[in-house]
Amino acid sequence: MMFYRGKIVKSKWFRKVLGYWNPIWRTWHKYLGLTTIPGLQSVHNAQGKFATIAWSILFVIGLACTIRDVYISWMDYLAYPVITTINIKQATSLPFPAVTVCNLNPVHCGNLRRLARRNRDTDLGDRLQELYDMTSCIELHWKPRRDNTIKINSILRSKRSDKLITGEVKISSNTTKTTIESIAAVTVSIGEDDEKKPVNQTRSFNDLMNFMALYTNFSEEHRSAMGHDTDEFIRACTFSGKSCSNVTLFFRPLLSTTFGNCFTFMTTRKTVMPGKDYGLSLELFLDQRNYIGGGLSPRAGARVVVHAPSMLPLPDANGVTVPPHTATGLALMEVRLNREKLPYSTNCTSGWERTWYASRITDSYPYTMERCQRVCLQLAFEESCSCTHPNYMDLATEAFPCNLTSEHQNYACASQVLDEFENSIRTCSCNMDCRETMYEMKISQATWPNDNNWCDVAQRFGMARNCKYKMYQSENQIQEKQRVVENVLTIDVFFENLRIQSIVQHPTYKLQTFVGSLGGALSLYLGVTLFMLLEVVEVFLRLTFALCHYGFCMIYQRGSTAMPNKNHRRNLRNGIFYTDFRFGPPRLSSGMQSVKPIKFVW
Repeated sequence: MMFYRGKIVKSKWFRKVLGYWNPIWRTWHKYLGLTTIPGLQSVHNAQGKFATIAWSILFVIGLACTIRDVYISWMDYLAYPVITTINIKQATSLPFPAVTVCNLNPVHCGNLRRLARRNRDTDLGDRLQELYDMTSCIELHWKPRRDNTIKINSILRSKRSDKLITGEVKISSNTTKTTIESIAAVTVSIGEDDEKKPVNQTRSFNDLMNFMALYTNFSEEHRSAMGHDTDEFIRACTFSGKSCSNVTLFFRPLLSTTFGNCFTFMTTRKTVMPGKDYGLSLELFLDQRNYIGGGLSPRAGARVVVHAPSMLPLPDANGVTVPPHTATGLALMEVRLNREKLPYSTNCTSGWERTWYASRITDSYPYTMERCQRVCLQLAFEESCSCTHPNYMDLATEAFPCNLTSEHQNYACASQVLDEFENSIRTCSCNMDCRETMYEMKISQATWPNDNNWCDVAQRFGMARNCKYKMYQSENQIQEKQRVVENVLTIDVFFENLRIQSIVQHPTYKLQTFVGSLGGALSLYLGVTLFMLLEVVEVFLRLTFALCHYGFCMIYQRGSTAMPNKNHRRNLRNGIFYTDFRFGPPRLSSGMQSVKPIKFVW
């Protein structure tokens, strides 16, 4: 039997509950008398039941608010948010950025013709001749020679050849004049029909994709040979008033599938003064007479990319387009961005070794998010279509460029891959750069050359020799002036000022910030300090020990044949474990044995 305050407890479950509750209550009651937490002191020292209940309710409300604030602070800390600060500082000198320039026309018809002649009667020569026909260069550079036989249907491949082909007609040297006149007449009629009917967009897209598939199948050496030459494209270069026209010393070639040959100006010198006179000045010659036709390169001008010297420029994705007959000024301001790595929300990437594509990168260019996405797309095309997209050939690969004409099977496969990326079925593990240097640009333009100075530019470029003579024919003057304004432009790249704009991300919650936020949440409602928290830890340890003590005693008692006597109860009163329970009748027989308790002094 079990007695509690003189009454017999018959329920086994209730006896268990009372048995475990008693040490908890006595430990807690004693803790209230010793704690320094203000709310608990008020509960313990309250006079009367009403005051005790009131203070208890206030303490519970404060405890709930404290738990809520602690939870919010903890979740904010685990979210690892960042704050962004913008700082502008003045520098005494700045390293000059790299400047990459490209002609919008990827293939120079004259260079392509010479390359095809050098490789005549070879498989490469046949492919070059096919590209020459496709680009309509033959219409601009057709020169009859002896033993030169050309099929009519290849002369005007981009036109509607059904008006021309009436069998296989050959042109020999003794019938050149008559045949050219007939071709010109047919060409005029085709042009009239083309003016009446707009070009089908699908047809123009297919023509461009056919060109890209054929063009990108050539090696980089051959693509570079058929592009614009450095000394022909860059006619003049000055940096801080000094000549930099030595292209082999100041310029590094770069091959683009979209723009052909590009050239990157690089220098180790620094700029100590802002303004146009202390920057880079380029005079470019576009040579539109050697632009490819057939709608494959409809725009005339140059592409300019300003970037950090260590970065790989991506002209087809970045940069500005400069038209001919203009003087363009690019005023720069350097911007430096710093981002935080994991576990913070920005999750930036510091290098290729932290991506899935490190094994495929063979060059020394640092990581950028734009290039990472291009590599990801290229690998996706290779995996799914066994070919690579003509516009994304950043990696050395053995896969052939895809033929993306609408009738080809590669087009459907490439479209499916792009749709999967669009619908997030495929994703690229590419994050922002941890360290990035970029340049904000202010663009201004003016007409160059003007009507009074075009002749000086023409003579400097070797485009006219006698334009200043009064007896010069006016018709030739108009034609040469038109040729000058259609083919020349100048670009000035300089720092607007020597300021550096730093955009830095900092963690919102560092460990010190979180501890301060936690202390504020604990002290606002309960007035709890760190040492008071140690008191709470201590009381939980004592409660755990009391419950374990009680459990061990119960186990020991069940294994004993004797019942505890008064001496046992008296010994239990001296420790933390005190239940006020009696086992058996109030008066125990002398034959019963007592359980020796484990004494734990408060």
